Amino acid sequence: MAQQIAQLQADHRCAVQALDLLRTTLEERSGVVDYILLAEIVASLTSQLDLQHRHREDAIFEGISACDPSLLTLREEVRRSHRDLQQLGDDLRLAMAAARAGRAPSAEQVSGLCRRYAKAVRDHVDMAEEVVLPLADRLLDGHDWAVVDWKVDVRSTCRLARRLPA
Repeated sequence: MAQQIAQLQADHRCAVQALDLLRTTLEERSGVVDYILLAEIVASLTSQLDLQHRHREDAIFEGISACDPSLLTLREEVRRSHRDLQQLGDDLRLAMAAARAGRAPSAEQVSGLCRRYAKAVRDHVDMAEEVVLPLADRLLDGHDWAVVDWKVDVRSTCRLARRLPA
């Protein structure tokens, strides 16, 4: 139990560090955007959050709300946050793809996208650290955590299978 929570907390710390690098990259360039570095940061950050972290949080919340049905509203808030993060991450990835194709958005547009994404990630991390993880620690038992791990493994395996050639 504590191991899974510690992993999520480590993911959160990595995300915050990447956001700090993102902010520094934007602030130190005086209006000149290093799209290559920015694209690497965005790809690393969004893939780390998209591939397993969000699925683990979703699985944890399924377990929490099964233990306490009064938390269904909070579960929907977490899911909405994940959808918003996904959309903002997609917007950032599209902006980076446009830059690689020679259609770079303005520095102001990129900076605005990055700020919105960073705020959404930080708000989400705060909610997870202050609400979700303490609830998980209190409500989930060993069996619940095994189910969480199984759901994450199944999702990861299915995602990998879709990416492999036939």
